[in-house]
Amino acid sequence: TLEGCTRVLFSTLQNIGATCHKMLDKFIDYVHLKMLFCSYFAHCYT
Repeated sequence: TLEGCTRVLFSTLQNIGATCHKMLDKFIDYVHLKMLFCSYFAHCYT
């Protein structure tokens, strides 16, 4: 049915969105960590 099809499509899109969100969170964490390290080392070397 069209309703079932729409439901499957919607849940698939939600899953893709959730995966992208997780990856984005990981990336943001990584960037924050990198900036933290850089500022830490800058303090050490200046």
